[in-house]
Amino acid sequence: MKQAESLEEARENKAFENALKGNIPSALRRVLETKTPEQVQEIIANMYKEYPIMMKEFLRILNQMYIVFALKQNDYGPGNIALGTQLKNQNEINAARKAVLVRTQDKINRMVNLDLLKNTEPANESLADSWEDTGVYSVIAQLVIRGVWGK
Repeated sequence: MKQAESLEEARENKAFENALKGNIPSALRRVLETKTPEQVQEIIANMYKEYPIMMKEFLRILNQMYIVFALKQNDYGPGNIALGTQLKNQNEINAARKAVLVRTQDKINRMVNLDLLKNTEPANESLADSWEDTGVYSVIAQLVIRGVWGK
């Protein structure tokens, strides 16, 4: 998987077009009610010009999260989030959403305890890793909500 290093490369690999297909989050949908896709691309291009290091690093982090997700999925499989179900009805989907929420809350509680309350470095997993995990859990929740988890 080649990581997009610039807006031009992101456009070439259809990342932008793919992001505007299918189930679009409400925040993005609201933006698209007032701006055309071309205007959104121009805003992104301006962000690349103004903050090139940050924008490239943001994409790099997202790609790293994608890789970590794939590696962990290979170990766990979809059953850990689906709680052994097939996510075929709303009760099963709600339970899976709650499972992701509990995992996210565990990570947040860990970071609050170590970073805010104790102000100490963790003995095991880094705080950066915990932040990465919460980001991945956020995407997992979206996959569950969109009905594509394990498919």
